[in-house]
Amino acid sequence: MRTVADGFFDWRELSRRAAAEGWAKFSPKQQDDFVTAFSELLQKTYIRKLEKYNNEKVTYLKEQIEADKAFINTQVTMKDKAIPINYIMIKHDKWMVYDVVVEGVSLVKNYRTQFAKILSREAPDALIQRIKDKIKSLDEGKNVDDVAG
Repeated sequence: MRTVADGFFDWRELSRRAAAEGWAKFSPKQQDDFVTAFSELLQKTYIRKLEKYNNEKVTYLKEQIEADKAFINTQVTMKDKAIPINYIMIKHDKWMVYDVVVEGVSLVKNYRTQFAKILSREAPDALIQRIKDKIKSLDEGKNVDDVAG
């Protein structure tokens, strides 16, 4: 599943946007470590949830392209519930997803809030370690809510 996700997600862009102003505090090595850890965390949390889907209907509602950005609106219908899932993409060599908005909640903005809180009082290495700790907890089968907690 990771290989498939790597082909669609721009993990560096997603990570940079989630870190927001804090990105400048990271050294190039810390940026690389952060992208690696954060992408692994996202895959262990969100991509695993996608694996549970079974023949749900995905409807492509709208596509809007503005220069090097694209907004793709979809709807996933599960039983009697329709869930809006929107993808925000950026074009480098090819179109890649850098944000997913589920029922109005942006993945990037959700993590941006958590990361800003942590980076306001801790160094980038501490944030990277927190993410690695969350990954370890997930690997041990523990339920993990957020990075800041």
